[in-house]
Amino acid sequence: PSTQKSYLFEGGRSEANDATFVFAGGYDLTSNSASNECWTYNAENETWSQNNPMSFGGRYAGASALIGNKLYVFGGLSDSGPSQTTFVYDIINNMWSWIYPSGFDIYPIYGMITAQLGNSFFICGGGMWSVKKSTLEETNLSTSLYEFQVDAISGNVNIVKRADGLPTSLFGAGWIDVESNDTLMYMFGGIQNITSTGDTTLTNNFYRYKFTEDVVQQFNSETQSWGEIIS
Repeated sequence: PSTQKSYLFEGGRSEANDATFVFAGGYDLTSNSASNECWTYNAENETWSQNNPMSFGGRYAGASALIGNKLYVFGGLSDSGPSQTTFVYDIINNMWSWIYPSGFDIYPIYGMITAQLGNSFFICGGGMWSVKKSTLEETNLSTSLYEFQVDAISGNVNIVKRADGLPTSLFGAGWIDVESNDTLMYMFGGIQNITSTGDTTLTNNFYRYKFTEDVVQQFNSETQSWGEIIS
């Protein structure tokens, strides 16, 4: 809708219409603040339409998944810092609501890798601030992988921690897939380290986590194969 907004919550296609995409939140460069706007894009007729805004303030750099006709939005950054809240947007009724997931309690987090598989969405990596920390230069990077299990009928969400010790990645990219009866979480790039002075270390390493074997592998570009972490 505007070149001045960076929308970092993309919900994907709506089941109500396979040509409809849902976008919510983002960072507004004109006001230098988190946006609470929500839009749908119809790819069939190439039109945008604005929906009811997020009811609980703006968010960006969070996680989202479109399951059924509801967009689930978790975490991200508000104007006052990282969030651990979960919102749901009902596409049919054009209505936002606040839900309270059961299971594992996650610290406020942002910039994580997000991937969806069936009625679950997964997050790994990302950054967290402690009580005493309030700037990007003092960010703790997460090494955990979580699964958000969504009951498509009731809309309830249960959070399960799947792994610890994964490579750090802030604003990285990734996806999840099922191959040879194993679920694999792929992770690429992002900020790998932030020093005490605020300097950042970027990475172009490519990793994957194998659920059944509980092991992290790195892609070796020289041998073109997956193996142990080499750097």
